[in-house]
Amino acid sequence: MGNRSLSFSELRQILPEVHRLRDEGYKQTVSWDLMQTCEHLADWISFPLDGFPKQPWFIAWMFPIMRLTLGNFRSEKY
Repeated sequence: MGNRSLSFSELRQILPEVHRLRDEGYKQTVSWDLMQTCEHLADWISFPLDGFPKQPWFIAWMFPIMRLTLGNFRSEKY
């Protein structure tokens, strides 16, 4: 079975697919397994609600600079 595109209109549609992959197996095509991928997605779904993790100092300084430079460039383009 090759790669396939998935599209879910509701979060509750995801869990049956995850259970199916867990129970029937899947071909891992990248470095993350099913559990690592699910944990990553769950983190990014919860971050806006629970708060993002504290960034290292160099990242925390980089985003405002990017917003002031690249952010202005992008807004002028559109």
